[in-house]
Amino acid sequence: IWFDCNPEGFIRIIDDGDGMSESRLAQALSPNPGKELKSRLNNDQGVFGQGLKLPLKFFSSISVFSKTKKNNVTSQQIAHETNTLTNIEWEVKNIDLSDRVKSPNCKFLSLNKGTCVLLEKPTSIIYVEDQYNHRPFQRLGNLAKAHISLIFHKYIESKQIKIWYQNGHEEILPTNPLPKCISYDNLVREKIKFETGMVEFRSYIRHIINNEDDDPDINKYKNNVAGYKDKLSDFDGLYIYRADRLIQAGGTSNIPSQIKLNERTIIILDYPF
Repeated sequence: IWFDCNPEGFIRIIDDGDGMSESRLAQALSPNPGKELKSRLNNDQGVFGQGLKLPLKFFSSISVFSKTKKNNVTSQQIAHETNTLTNIEWEVKNIDLSDRVKSPNCKFLSLNKGTCVLLEKPTSIIYVEDQYNHRPFQRLGNLAKAHISLIFHKYIESKQIKIWYQNGHEEILPTNPLPKCISYDNLVREKIKFETGMVEFRSYIRHIINNEDDDPDINKYKNNVAGYKDKLSDFDGLYIYRADRLIQAGGTSNIPSQIKLNERTIIILDYPF
């Protein structure tokens, strides 16, 4: 996977997967895809919807170019005029090959098969206001890299995928949100029942010790800095994965009522569906 945050105001994402036929692309970009797939693989990330509404809040145009074999490109575009956050309506139309896909800096045409997505015409809310200044769209690349390295860290660690930034000049490395000083080989494994089925979860329980200097985990943490957290207790809380994709990293929100929460517990939920 290659992605670029271009200073001209667009994001380009390319993969070398199997590509999509004209009919499959039309279905993927339809606002009402109709009959949902009843049978899905565990690594299918599309279970919770097509994922189109979120990028359409930030971009007025999404163009998709895909091919199942070399020199056989099918392409469609979604466009909408409103910048509001609700009731987004869009139209889908066939388009010609974009100059941004024909560009020598774009790898798509050299691939035998794959897909290229262009996010263009950023809306006003693409600008993020913080306490210091307004950070324009093209400066959000570092945030995107950090987000991808965290969300897909298991895929990258297991070498299922490689993700490159800025036309392949920088490889994105994984960021594991869990503390490095703790071994998870012997985690307690249990199952809880939801309406949609059984979910396995693992838990790591750290016993409360009044004297922090006597806590073996804290001593290991001090000798092996675990990442972006200030102290070991910052890691406590719920971690949710689905098909190896990280959905939640720590914190006490969304903890199922079936799980008894210990204030010094790390809970990892693995959703198999």
